[in-house]
Amino acid sequence: MFRHYWQADAPTDTPQQIFNHLLDDQGEIVTQADSAPLSDSRRDTTAWDDTDEIMLGREFTLSLPPDLAPGEYQLVSGLYDRQTWQRLIAPDGADRLVIARIRVQARSP
Repeated sequence: MFRHYWQADAPTDTPQQIFNHLLDDQGEIVTQADSAPLSDSRRDTTAWDDTDEIMLGREFTLSLPPDLAPGEYQLVSGLYDRQTWQRLIAPDGADRLVIARIRVQARSP
């Protein structure tokens, strides 16, 4: 389980959804969770107009597939337009942010 903290430079033109993907070493999605960034869906990203405010995001849980191989994985997140699926692009040109690198190990018997 994890959650994001948000601080916006400016509101977006359209409401954005957040994606959270766990990627394997080939960049393929092994599990994901998408939703509105905040628990209060009435407060979408078009209303994020206070640059001093830090907002507590909703909780996310990623369910790992039972046959997931041990190894290194990346948790990445980003925002996208709910209507067009167009991802929000950061000033550096990236359409996602690496949140964490995760090592999955086999269970001991």
